[in-house]
Amino acid sequence: MALTTRTSSPHRSRLLATSAELFWTHGYRATTTRRIASTLGLQQATLYHHVASKEDLLYEICASSLAQLLRASEAALSGLTTPRERLEALIRTTIRELLANQREHATMIFELRGLSTPRQDDVLGALDRYRQLMRGILTDGQQRGDLRTDLDAKYLEQGLFNLFTWILVWYGPAEDLSPDALSDLVIDLFLHGAATDRRRVAPPAAWPPDAPAVIDDGSKSEAVRTAQRIFTVAAQLFRARGYDATTAREIAAVLGIQKASLYHHTRGKAHLLHQVCTMALRQIRKDVLAATEHVRDPLERVRQLVIAHVTSLLQHQDQHAASLLEARALSGEQATDVALLREAHESTVRHVLDLAQQAGALRPELPTRYLGLLLFSLTNRTMLWYRPNGPLRPAQLGELFAVLFLAGAAAPDATRQPRAAGR
Repeated sequence: MALTTRTSSPHRSRLLATSAELFWTHGYRATTTRRIASTLGLQQATLYHHVASKEDLLYEICASSLAQLLRASEAALSGLTTPRERLEALIRTTIRELLANQREHATMIFELRGLSTPRQDDVLGALDRYRQLMRGILTDGQQRGDLRTDLDAKYLEQGLFNLFTWILVWYGPAEDLSPDALSDLVIDLFLHGAATDRRRVAPPAAWPPDAPAVIDDGSKSEAVRTAQRIFTVAAQLFRARGYDATTAREIAAVLGIQKASLYHHTRGKAHLLHQVCTMALRQIRKDVLAATEHVRDPLERVRQLVIAHVTSLLQHQDQHAASLLEARALSGEQATDVALLREAHESTVRHVLDLAQQAGALRPELPTRYLGLLLFSLTNRTMLWYRPNGPLRPAQLGELFAVLFLAGAAAPDATRQPRAAGR
């Protein structure tokens, strides 16, 4: 089924923009039509003269923003013939469109689960048309020798789409880079990587067969195993249904216990979410520190950083996805805890990148802050689409993204335009 869109008007655009801002800030499920109406200065009953339901609003936000992205992308590519021209035009147009309607696109990417299945299928089908456009350009670039062929085009496309969508998370009005300057940086990093000498970055290695699964040796106490199971189930439900739509009764039912028994192990649903978020963030920082602290070579240290970051994200996938999508439901000290732990991990990553840049292993003209942000952009959204039964293990995907971050997607003999220094 094709996307259904409406003719836009200033009033309609304001309704959609306001709703998208509220969905992003508070979450789709936590945002009521009463709150939307109040923010617009309307009575709730008046809002229903403009829209039949909250889901209709979400669908229209997704459909209209995606339809505009497709139109703009196809127009930008018209008349261009070489893969390099088409890729650069697509990157510039996509970033410009995403940031011009940032909250609408963020809602489309991160709140899609709020739609009914038929409407989700509509949006995903249109999104796939855009991604096929991108994949076709990358495949053509490989066939013509412009792009490296040791990384499958589908992973190049995943990496580029990751970059686009995570920019929606962190880019703000106070950023030093304009959308056009950010596009220049993304093109440069995606094609040529962050390493000073791309030749030092080895291609992904062949991996041995899977090792046997680790069996629980029973050394953990029953209380610890029970707590871990509770946090695992809570994370799965928060990720799939959303924090506000998940009840303590549902968590208890999945665990096969009474709701009252759940409170022997947790102080409530907010405490569960807080624990899910903080445990995931402590673990990923611990994993990155363990992987990098004894590595002497600065470039290898960055490679191990990327592998450890991706591996930890995917080994604790539900917890990290729940933290990304639902941490905004926390308040007070719990929200502060999560923010401080996230900043501690990001600071650890920036420190490794900064040391590598000071040592000459990373290009000095790439601003350190944006190196970190684009590394997270390249890798973080992986937790939302990775499938454990897919062809790559977490560490393999981490190695692939390490190669892409450090050496880029361009063919080995490709030349790059010099960038002006700036940090």
